[in-house]
Amino acid sequence: KGAVVGNVEPGSSADNAGLTPGDVILQVNRKDTPTAADVKDALSKVPAGQDALLLVWSHGGNTFRVLHAHEASGQ
Repeated sequence: KGAVVGNVEPGSSADNAGLTPGDVILQVNRKDTPTAADVKDALSKVPAGQDALLLVWSHGGNTFRVLHAHEASGQ
């Protein structure tokens, strides 16, 4: 379960974090995010000035990715 990444804009926070189409976001800040709405909600709750830690399934394995503070909200 997770939110599938459908599109990544070049230069976006998702691109800078190394996300690619087809990746699946499983957690935001170590909290499970089974849907795209859960990911959006979790990112909207990241306090200003703090990075967001994502657990991402990609190419058959899980890795952690970081969305930087000034980019985390609204992406």
